[in-house]
Amino acid sequence: MSIEDKIYTLLKYYNNLPESLKAILGFYYLKLPESIKYGRSYTYFKKLLENESCLQDFYEEYQDKEFRKVLFSAKKTTFYRSFYNSSGINIDSLRGLDDIHKLPLISKEIVQKNIDDMIVPGMKKKGLYLTTGGSTGEPLGFYLEKGVTRPKEKAFIEYLWNKVGYKPGDKCALFRGHVLHTQKGKIYEKDYLRNWIYLSSYEITCDKIEKYIEALNGFQPKFIQGYPSYLELFSKYLTLSEKKLDFIPACILAGSENLYPYQREIIEDVFKCKIYSWYGHSERLVLGVNQANSIKFNFNPFYGYMEIIDNNL
Repeated sequence: MSIEDKIYTLLKYYNNLPESLKAILGFYYLKLPESIKYGRSYTYFKKLLENESCLQDFYEEYQDKEFRKVLFSAKKTTFYRSFYNSSGINIDSLRGLDDIHKLPLISKEIVQKNIDDMIVPGMKKKGLYLTTGGSTGEPLGFYLEKGVTRPKEKAFIEYLWNKVGYKPGDKCALFRGHVLHTQKGKIYEKDYLRNWIYLSSYEITCDKIEKYIEALNGFQPKFIQGYPSYLELFSKYLTLSEKKLDFIPACILAGSENLYPYQREIIEDVFKCKIYSWYGHSERLVLGVNQANSIKFNFNPFYGYMEIIDNNL
């Protein structure tokens, strides 16, 4: 398991530490090489992405190989053997990605009822449990693989952000719905392990906009990251306040939601810089980059396999 995954499981203790101790830990943690912090999986995927342009003609072979790994694990579980058999499918007859159309769809409700039986016996201890944000009103709980899933995500996200100049350790301010652990009334908190600040997305109001301006001007982030809806709201209140930030970010990193042309126009006008938009989700199955001036995405074929089931959705 990577150092970062170990830290993730201890965040509730880290968040209760005095600010001075957090700052000391963050100072030394930021100096560690990325390969040490994130482990072998991070290094593997980083090298894969460095050679992505040379591997484009082989992505189907890569996807097929990864899918066969998934099948190998699925055969060991109680749920998948039973579920496929009840659907008239012999899991042992599946050979590769060309057979994916044979598989029955699995809903959120099925996962919620059978999560433990979906895990390879003996592997639960290697899982990192988390839940989705519950955009439909029902959060979904599932497991990530310690030392693999999150380091992979880190490698891919950094690869995308590097295209607009981001480097690990760069100052970044976030509007992404984080629940803050600071004292009541404070609208931000510092993440010393990343050199980021999280700004409360739930208190963006006209009467509190000056607090946000003060926090951003004091931190001077090189990048601002957030959901387009929160960035739009902040931009509108900032415009109404007739106040300005005293810095210009290198880029706005907008993710996890559609970015509509009108939002792009509002946000870029306020922050005086361009937006780089991407889409991923908690399950870490797809990762795409927004095409300029469009709501369409190009999805990375080495991150995961995505199939559109209903074009009308």
